[in-house]
Parts: sequence; C-alpha cells; structure tokens
Amino acid sequence: MDCTPSCRLPKHAELIQSAATWENLPGFLSVARRICANPTNFTDRFGRHVLHVAATCGKGDLLEWLVKECKVDVGLRDVESAWTALHRSVYYGRLDCAVRLIRCGADLYACDKEDLSPLDILMLDSPYKMSSADDHETQLYTWGSNTNFTLGHRDENMRQHPELVAMCKFHSAFLTGDGKVLTCGHGRGGRLGHGDEKTQLAPCMLSGIGDDKCISIAAAQDHTLLVMESGVVFSFGLNNMHQLGHSPPSMQSLVPKMVQARVWKGKQVIGVAAGKYHSAFYTHTELFTCGLNIGQLGHLKGEKYQTIPRQVSALVQKDLRLASVMCSDNATVCATDRGDIYLLQHYTCQRVINRFPELTRLQVCGGNFDVTSTPDVNKAHEKLTLTLLNAKGEVYQWRSSNGGLRKALWSLKRELFVSDIAVGKNLLIITDKGEAFMCTQSDDVITDVKRTPSSSSLTQLGLLMGDWNRKDFIGYHAERIPMVHRGMRIFTDAKSKGFAVLQSHPSAGLGKYPKVSASRMCEDFKQLLDESTIEDSIHDVTLMVESHTFPAHSFILASRSAVLRDLLQAD
Repeated sequence: MDCTPSCRLPKHAELIQSAATWENLPGFLSVARRICANPTNFTDRFGRHVLHVAATCGKGDLLEWLVKECKVDVGLRDVESAWTALHRSVYYGRLDCAVRLIRCGADLYACDKEDLSPLDILMLDSPYKMSSADDHETQLYTWGSNTNFTLGHRDENMRQHPELVAMCKFHSAFLTGDGKVLTCGHGRGGRLGHGDEKTQLAPCMLSGIGDDKCISIAAAQDHTLLVMESGVVFSFGLNNMHQLGHSPPSMQSLVPKMVQARVWKGKQVIGVAAGKYHSAFYTHTELFTCGLNIGQLGHLKGEKYQTIPRQVSALVQKDLRLASVMCSDNATVCATDRGDIYLLQHYTCQRVINRFPELTRLQVCGGNFDVTSTPDVNKAHEKLTLTLLNAKGEVYQWRSSNGGLRKALWSLKRELFVSDIAVGKNLLIITDKGEAFMCTQSDDVITDVKRTPSSSSLTQLGLLMGDWNRKDFIGYHAERIPMVHRGMRIFTDAKSKGFAVLQSHPSAGLGKYPKVSASRMCEDFKQLLDESTIEDSIHDVTLMVESHTFPAHSFILASRSAVLRDLLQAD
C-alpha cells in the first residue's frame, strides 16, 4: 500500500518515534521522509506523538521544529495519562527541553488525569516535608486585596521568619519564630500597637512588650491580643466593646497594655482568641472571656458588657483540658484534648461534637447573636460553621443548620491529604505535598462522584462498602492556587479578600549543598600579567605605551573599545 499524506499506519508511527530517540534533527528529517509522507500528524497505539518522544529523549531542536515549523500543538496530550510534552520533559529531567516548550507557549498548569501539573510532577520527590523541624527557615507570601494595606507589600525583603499570621479586615499581625511581633495596616484606634494611629504599609516591629518572647497572637477587626512565654497577656486597639479586658475601661489603647485579671493570678495563660466584639483567654483547664455580651461569652444574660475577663463556669469540669479556642464575631468554640467541641452561643455552653478523633485544626465562622441585647452591632446573620481537620488529612464540617458532621469531598480526580485549613468566605487548604487550594461549596461534586466514581472517590466515600449517604458529605470545588508548592500554613480574613501562605525555604530538607570555591580570578589574572612575555603565544596583539609594551587579546580590546575595534579591523 502506498503511503499518502493522510497516512495513519501505527507501524509508521513506531518507526518515526524510534528515529526520534537516536537521530538529530537533520537525521530525523532524512529518515522520516523515507518512512512516511505524514510523519508529524499522527500517534502510535499508545497515543504518543513524536513530540512526546522528543521531550522524553531531550531532543530540543526537534521539539522546536515540530512546534514552529509543523505547527504541532504544544499542549498535545497522550492517551495513557494525559501528559503533555512538558510533563514528560520535567519528569525525565530534560530541563533544556522544558525551557524551550515554555517559550513556545506550553502551559505550566495543564493537569493530567490525576490533576497534576508539570510543576507538581517536579515536586513529587521534593524533600520539603523534612522542613517540619522547629529550626527551619520559612517564607511568607501574601496576595489578594490590599485596600487596607494588610498584605505588607511595600518592603519585599522582610528578613523575619514568620510562624503565625492573624489577618483581619483592617490589619494583619505576624509572629516570628523568635517571638517577635510585627503589624501592618490601618492604625485607627491603635490596633497596630505602635503608639499612634498611623497607617503602616509594611510590617513594623512591635515595641513596648519588653524582651519576653511572644508565643501566641490573635486579632479581630479593631484589636489585637498577645500571649507571652511568661504567661503575661497584652492587648491593644479599640475598646468600645470592652474587648481589651482593661479595668477601668478606656476607649482605646495605642500601645500594648498588660491585661491584669485576678481570676488567672498564678495560672499560665497559653492562648488567646478574638472576635469583633469580644476576647477569649485560656489556660490548660479554664476559659475566660470579656467584651460585649450578645450570647457568645458563655455567661448568662445580664450586664451588657463584661469588662474584665471572667471564667466560663460551664467549662469547669473534672479532667477537662483545653486544646484550642477559636472565635468568630458571634460565637466562641473550644476543643478539648479528648476531641469534644463546645459552642458558646445564645448565653449557653453546649457540647456539639463528641470525641472527634485526632483533631489538629479547628476553625469557626458565622453565627447568630441576641439582636435584642444591643442596637450597636451589625445585624447581619450567617450560618455558624465549624471546620475540623484530623491527623489523617480529612476535613469535616459541622453547621448549625443540619447539626451533624459532614466530610468534605473534593472535585479532583485524586485524594487530597490536608495538612492545614483556613476559613473565611471560602475554605482554603494546604495538602501534605505543599499544594494550596481555594474551595467553594458545590453540590455537583457529590452528584458527579455518585454518577461516575473514580477509584480515589470510591476509597474516600466507602462506596465499596455500600455505606453511601449523601447527607454524610459536603462537596467542594477545589481550585489550585498557583505558585504555592511548599505550603505549610495558610491564612485568610473573614471575607477571604486577603491571603497569606507560609512556605518552607526552597533549600529546606536538602542534605547536600554544592561546594563553590572562592574566586581566584584576580590572582590568576595577576599571575598571567606577571608571567606573560612578548615571546609567548598567549597574546595576539601588543600595546606600546611610551617605553612600555603590554601583551593583550584583540577580542577583549575590540569588545570594550569602539576605537580599538576600528583599528584592529583596519589591520
């Protein structure tokens, strides 16, 4: 059978791809034209194009010829795994080919059948997970709306190594590994703690807290809380709702001021949490709250304000040990070391989740409050949502509207093992591979999985066991956040307008470093100058300056001086 320009013979494809593995571009062209009249427009039985083979074998000239001369689609995918040529080049370490493909328009974020991009393939064997040690170096990246200067972008060379970030509507606070605190944003009311109400475009070191090391921070819209290693608590910002815990109450505090409460005298405060209208302080066994009492303080309805921190009596229980406390504007949530979750809302303290296993993160947003108690607060209502992460990398949500735990199901074709979460208007997650995703609720995710379940979905949902129940899951569409590959922690504000991600340093986890010897260029050139003579063959031109003769190189002279270049060309 004669070969035609429409040839699709698999045998020809195999021969042409074989030639691409060992021939250079001229050799390939010679062989391909003898084999087939259609050498660049069809694939073999595995769905591979010669473009994929060239990327695998590092044939950069052939790649450029196929894309530029033959107009082959640089994003062409194979059948087996939906890999592009860029996937193959980075997987096989052909970085020169990867650079050429990117210059030709290859997409760095094109995903294969497992939702992995070429950069994800590159990071699969990264040692970044070894950076979980306490002495690792971290880098903070922020993005989003910078309307209130909460991102701190003016100075991109911040040399601190942050460990914790508190992002709010009008300001952000950063805690470094050595216990220093930095703040930036709008300073109205003293929420930045710098002694004035000026706006700080870039993170500025907080003074006024002495040499004591800070171990925990919390921030709400108008105030900031600090816990020091010694157990001392500082607060600053607006105090219009008595949320600072100072007595007698002032309208604001421009600098960090110690919270002096008799109720925790002799006890070690280990953490704080902040809402717009209140603050929470806790030891290992006790919780204290203060601020505007609209039901979220855990105290009975009575006085409008709780000025100094007061212990929540409903949590005075034998063997109860607090692991974490979180606040939204209208609710307070406590987690114990046994996994019990207590909700403080509507002037009550209620256990809403019993023995959640291996809890590692807890986030709260939304909630309702007593609208009859005060006309001073925003009447906007949001459904209360608790988001929980366990040690297995699974995310669960509890909502007041349904009263039960539901497991989060992602829209991806592979399982995600989550290592950190942040909750605002959207849910943000960090995976064990350092990836970051922004997730929005979508019931279509559950419908699609039930209709066409993948192998990972079957494992995740337990469909093989026959225990599928739609009410047990909540679907999320997960969209990859670009440029995050070594994520450790993620943060956002209540409206998800500003974002921050803490990444390990690119060199974290490396065991061997390249050894670069000190430069000897100056010594070598001096030696060359001292040892060179007119009779040697190292130079090709000599310069006569008065009674001195200097050997030189015409190339260097011509590249540095237009006059000398003209003289040398004239000779």
